[in-house]
Amino acid sequence: PSGAAGTPYSVAPELVTPPVQYDQRCDSWSAGVVMFIVLSGQYPFHGKTKDELLQKIRKEPVSFKNPRWKKITKDAKSSVAELLRKKPENRCSIADALRHLWLKSNASLPSADVMKGMIDTMIQFQDMDMLQKAALTALAWRASEEDTQHLRQIFECLDQDSNGHVTMSELRGAFAEVGLELPADLSICGVGTDGNDTIEYTEFLAAALDKSKILKEDIVWQAFKIFDSDGSGTVTKAELCKLLTSGRSDKTKPDKEARTIEAFLDSYDTSGDGVVDFNEFLDMLDGSQGKVRKSVAKIESAPVPADNSYLGLCSSITSATCEKEQVSPPVPSRQSSKRLSKASHGK
Repeated sequence: PSGAAGTPYSVAPELVTPPVQYDQRCDSWSAGVVMFIVLSGQYPFHGKTKDELLQKIRKEPVSFKNPRWKKITKDAKSSVAELLRKKPENRCSIADALRHLWLKSNASLPSADVMKGMIDTMIQFQDMDMLQKAALTALAWRASEEDTQHLRQIFECLDQDSNGHVTMSELRGAFAEVGLELPADLSICGVGTDGNDTIEYTEFLAAALDKSKILKEDIVWQAFKIFDSDGSGTVTKAELCKLLTSGRSDKTKPDKEARTIEAFLDSYDTSGDGVVDFNEFLDMLDGSQGKVRKSVAKIESAPVPADNSYLGLCSSITSATCEKEQVSPPVPSRQSSKRLSKASHGK
């Protein structure tokens, strides 16, 4: 069966005016309707009947005369009005709406010292191995709003066109603004996870977040449980394989990936029992701070994982954080408690 679907209150004029035309400008109109409702609590157009409603959508200009709009800024009303123009060729696009003055962030870049510290953290992240990056991504997803708010504001400043990712050009321009030059050895691909030339917000958060702020017992335990999918208290080769290949269409290189995972397990399984327990998981997180790891040569000589394998890990982590039940952390050993305490206080 064919016919109209959805509410008529948000339909664009060109969809109820012959000849019907549909393109992205119709979505701009719908976005304008939603913004109007959010700001005023009312629909922009009303009618006692459907025909009367559609007639007003076609012909009647949007009105801001209701007393509720007196408390709304001119910039906000301007943004809504541009999205609710009758003629689609005159209507604001979604991309232009995101660049509107009303939606522009008022946040400014922090000082050069803070930005320099962020560069150091990103380079440190770039030099980590795949599992360390995945573990930090899991930690970042569990970090509190208080710990991540400043980075969200910085990302909004870096993302000049508000498209949700940062290019090397945007990154370089932002650091130049505070008088800093990006190091030649800082690579977008090394910080990002999907092999392209941009950094998404999740990637930025994992790379730039101060690890000492998120090495907290409950957060580390929740991250560990993402890897320990069967709840056994240890991370096995099978669980790592599942994470590594999740979200990928190409699973034709199991032997190479198995050898890579074995090398990681050999490196972090300091007890030699073939699995990674909670304390060894902590050792893995401490590895980027100069901890001596076992069998480093094995990791360096292990086959490089297939493209996007880390993306698969992070994709799994993202979905797992939404699906995992809340669990109480185990009583950590005295050694792990001391290590967490030192980390959270900057050692």
